[in-house]
Amino acid sequence: MAVNSFRGSDLLKKQTQVNKETFRSGKWLITATKSSILQSTCFKEPPCSDETDNKCDYCMYQSTLELPHLPEMVFANNSLRLEYEPTKYIVEFNALDALKLVDAKCDPLKVAASDSWRESRKNSEYLSNVIQPFDWTFSNDYKGTVFNSESIDKLPTITDTEDRIDMELLKQREPILFYQDLILFEDELSDHGVAKLNVKIRVMPSGFFVLQRFFLRVDDVLARIRDTRIYYQTGSNYLLREYTTRESALQHCEYNDESDASNYTNIINNPELLIKRLPIKYECFQRIQFES
Repeated sequence: MAVNSFRGSDLLKKQTQVNKETFRSGKWLITATKSSILQSTCFKEPPCSDETDNKCDYCMYQSTLELPHLPEMVFANNSLRLEYEPTKYIVEFNALDALKLVDAKCDPLKVAASDSWRESRKNSEYLSNVIQPFDWTFSNDYKGTVFNSESIDKLPTITDTEDRIDMELLKQREPILFYQDLILFEDELSDHGVAKLNVKIRVMPSGFFVLQRFFLRVDDVLARIRDTRIYYQTGSNYLLREYTTRESALQHCEYNDESDASNYTNIINNPELLIKRLPIKYECFQRIQFES
């Protein structure tokens, strides 16, 4: 199984003020970094060019990605990093690496909302200068970036597994030792819905649980939820990672009764309610071995 070697958060210069919170859980060092929204233009004078070595974060995004337009809100320096200190293996979640996986060449969802989205951005220098279709919903199958902080050649073993995260165990009451919820990016699709990627973590005495969620709603058209779950049980030498894609045309969402259907607006705006009504389209289960 190939492992991503790019590390978006390390490319950025942290030119905006960031707030870092760290927590140690056994041999794990957990770091949550929060900052402000990525600026919408280059702030340097003279502006960054292709030859500029120390590009601003905005220009780093533009030069690294092939997308003609970024989401409305990109939290460029937000990241969640899980580092197993004995072996320096890291699992990280950041916006840049996620956006690298957005299709920059074709628009898979050719609907009226797409035309409206482009119309609202017709004055954008990027959409004006680069006429190309791309996935304006910013859908991606990002599952986190896995790497070693000391060597690009030393990577953990990732294999398919029959093991599953025990969700019932996670429902048991335990003290929450550390909690964070980070938005990586968000776009309102020109008032035609929402595309949002966020990641949250909670650490308990028994281990820690991470949920990264990509939530897409194109009004009157489609709902899509892509979840990556990571679980570590204290004392084990591996992580469990589960990835699930759920989606449905909104008119085909399943409702339990008439009162459920009458609550339509609340349901389609709440991923926790909507996910129960979306069929699974794809899922995979993996084991990340960080120590033999």
